[in-house]
Amino acid sequence: MPVIFQAPCDKVFTLGYATWLGSRAAYVTVSHGLNNGDGVYQPCYYDCGGEPTGYVEEMDKELYADAAVLKIEQRGTQASPHVEICGFNPAPPLSNGYFTDAELQNLQGQTVWSMHRIGHVTGCKGGQARIYFYDPQYCLLSVYYDPQWQPAQEGDSGSPLFQLRSDAIDRSWHVKVAGIFVRLRPADNPQFMEFMGVECVNRFYGLGFRYGN
Repeated sequence: MPVIFQAPCDKVFTLGYATWLGSRAAYVTVSHGLNNGDGVYQPCYYDCGGEPTGYVEEMDKELYADAAVLKIEQRGTQASPHVEICGFNPAPPLSNGYFTDAELQNLQGQTVWSMHRIGHVTGCKGGQARIYFYDPQYCLLSVYYDPQWQPAQEGDSGSPLFQLRSDAIDRSWHVKVAGIFVRLRPADNPQFMEFMGVECVNRFYGLGFRYGN
């Protein structure tokens, strides 16, 4: 399952979504536990043998946005959601892009159908997402931690949150990315999952969204 990586050697994360950093292909994941320049190992080499396959290129040390930009040197890595893990095979060749900040704000208090999260540890979770709130200043999207999203474990950090949408005309499936999973708030009542919104993170780092390898 090529959505996993290590950086540094004792931590495992999930690769989020694909971006452009200028003219260079890059990827977004969480930044907690990472430092600028950390080596990226993918596939996941638990002994960190050999040369890194990439490195952490950009991250916010102040954690204004819990997101980091990775440069993967060995192509063939696909960060766009591996929807076949959710039972959709082959993967949709097209993307409807991402949810904008305005769209996420308009979804507060609503239920969004066909939403999924794919993590390295727990695989595909979701089906529907009850949106609690979205704060575009801090890129923070909160979703109720309903049973269909459970469990979420260490190693799932960075996993993409996305919607699968069908086209009634050509009956094809499209992917629309909402963000990356950063943490679970188990002490809250009710419990929440927190994500970083795509448009906010991309704006913060000056990234361009892309879909594919």
